[in-house]
Amino acid sequence: MLFIFPEETQAAFWMKNTPISLDLIFINQEGVIVDIIEKAVPFSENLLIPKASYFYVLEVTGGTVQRRVIRIGDSAAQLPVVVPRHSGLGSHPRSRALWAVAASS
Repeated sequence: MLFIFPEETQAAFWMKNTPISLDLIFINQEGVIVDIIEKAVPFSENLLIPKASYFYVLEVTGGTVQRRVIRIGDSAAQLPVVVPRHSGLGSHPRSRALWAVAASS
């Protein structure tokens, strides 16, 4: 799942009501990964606080970051993203910017 924020933030996440482990990938406005939280614990109410400000957060199945060798400083272009055709995601200005960065890298 891709979260798009209206402005730069450093808001925390949690895993309450989430039954699977996730990796959270935090991405800045330029499409660069600025932090990663790996294998977040299902159902945990502990706050997951990124170390840097971001505009986007991509949640992927826990272990994806390690399997795909994704690192802080990488471009969002290499991220394992599938955008459903009818998601409406392409209509959001910030998502268009992210995909444009990804497509050009």
